[in-house]
Amino acid sequence: MELTKKNILIISPEAWGKNKLSKHHYAMHLAKRGNQVFFLQTNSEQGSPNSEHDHIKIINYIPFKGISKLPEVLATRILKREWKRVINMMGIEPDLIWSFDNSVLFDLSLTSAISISHIVDLNQDYQFQRHAESAHLCLGSTPYVLEKLKRFNPNSFFLNHGCVPRTQETVAKDHFIGIYIGNLNISYLDRGFIKILVAKFPEIQFTFIGAKNKSNLSTSVDEESERFIEWLEDQVNVELTGTVEQQHLDKQLKKADFYFLAYKTEHHEQVANPHKVMELLSTGKLVLSFPLECYKDLNFPAIFGDFEAYLEGISQAKKGDQPFYNPHKKAQIDFALAHSYDEQIKRVEACLKSL
Repeated sequence: MELTKKNILIISPEAWGKNKLSKHHYAMHLAKRGNQVFFLQTNSEQGSPNSEHDHIKIINYIPFKGISKLPEVLATRILKREWKRVINMMGIEPDLIWSFDNSVLFDLSLTSAISISHIVDLNQDYQFQRHAESAHLCLGSTPYVLEKLKRFNPNSFFLNHGCVPRTQETVAKDHFIGIYIGNLNISYLDRGFIKILVAKFPEIQFTFIGAKNKSNLSTSVDEESERFIEWLEDQVNVELTGTVEQQHLDKQLKKADFYFLAYKTEHHEQVANPHKVMELLSTGKLVLSFPLECYKDLNFPAIFGDFEAYLEGISQAKKGDQPFYNPHKKAQIDFALAHSYDEQIKRVEACLKSL
């Protein structure tokens, strides 16, 4: 199946907005290929009513709650009705359904379209089995997700995150800047380590780009997140930019001497493959992190096993002949560019053709 000039329904648990994840990027790139894309946002509380992109129509869908708790015959009847409702909102039958959400409309066999169950996070674990079994094709973005998908559907494949290539420039300045990009409300973030990091290097400005309040990716902020963000705001060597729209992100990323990730190692299965890594790698700059399963066999990002090693790694990188020099720059860029969204869509097409 070639993904051009098709009617494609994307089902996403993250609404459309300033922050973009893989499902949003796939929608935009599929639209550029001449497809009509319908983006069904199943949590529209913080979402945008329109995409501001040609050939992408946003559909706000309020799910029917409690279907999975009903007897199977009744649940299937309601699901059929819900699918009919969605197709009526589209105004046309889809050729392809690409679902990133196994909590709603989880029986993909109830339509006539070719279907994909694409699970990027292990915590997307609702009606996992029925979603996977009912799909023509399953895609997983971590080895842990893929292993689980294969239990229910032999047509399951690993698909790494796509990459939006970012600037490889660095602007001149009189101090070092380390940049973290991502949602500051995520529970897997090692906030304790970040506090140590910021205090250890007062001469480095740590810039945090990402949502610090409610956003299209986070509809609530807990007390721990609020306290952490307040602490960051009080530090003289910290800048919080908040959400930066895609078209302005390169301007911010140019300022970085290095990028850093800091997820709790006990959550290694959940953070085996963070979405942002590909974009950071595409800059060619040094990326620092605790272990990430999907990058364990590569020389990038620069991986550190504990707090002490991470802090020492920054100390050594900062005082080198070429501060924050990346010896694997070319290989890192080549790897990222090989995973552009256009290339990932070609990989999906190949999987669909093999069915």
